[in-house]
Amino acid sequence: MKTYSAKNKLSDDLRLRCSKLFIEHNARVIEECEYSQGMGHAWVVMLIENMWFRCLCRDGLFFLQVRDVRGVDGWELLDKVIVRITGRDTKVVPLTWEQWCELFVAHCDVLRKAKYA
Repeated sequence: MKTYSAKNKLSDDLRLRCSKLFIEHNARVIEECEYSQGMGHAWVVMLIENMWFRCLCRDGLFFLQVRDVRGVDGWELLDKVIVRITGRDTKVVPLTWEQWCELFVAHCDVLRKAKYA
């Protein structure tokens, strides 16, 4: 199970495994939190283009959440938002960070046109 800590940061792992988000989509880490080693939870809030995302590692599983720019609807799983907007199904979670990145890149135009940018 993947765990993150102050020395092994989730943001560093994301920069390595999802470099396309940082290079081509101007992703920026806004906030980061790691919980105790025993819990194995970590999250990072990122601004990608003008969209807010939260990358969450919980019990060794990875999740990418998005929220609208107003922040009134709270965080939603990216795959669920894409299904709602497009009507197209996505892969079943859990996904790897690389798969979450591919899902975002494939649908960033749709998200931009919706209330998420």
